[in-house]
Amino acid sequence: MSTKHRYLRPAAAAQLLDPSTGNAIPIVVAGASYSCAIGSTVDVPYGMGGMQNVNFWIDLGEVGFIEDRPSLSARDYGRTFIDKSLSNKVLTWDGAAWRDTTGAAV
Repeated sequence: MSTKHRYLRPAAAAQLLDPSTGNAIPIVVAGASYSCAIGSTVDVPYGMGGMQNVNFWIDLGEVGFIEDRPSLSARDYGRTFIDKSLSNKVLTWDGAAWRDTTGAAV
């Protein structure tokens, strides 16, 4: 039995956390360099040709505004999204709705 992979439109960006090495290593995406203070995050656009020189940066997940949230189905249960419209609130897809950490639908 084969598994079909559906295309899911990615969010506007990925939120990355600095590796906190103290070396201020930038991340390069499609020739553009991104950096931030140690322990901070930086949003890096998707669809710019891929990431190079990741250097142990931690991908916290998809990030964007309400209009950037992907349209999902029940099969996508557990997918997360960081919503900048809601002050970087982490949302989780429960198979039918986006929910915040309290369980409230948002």
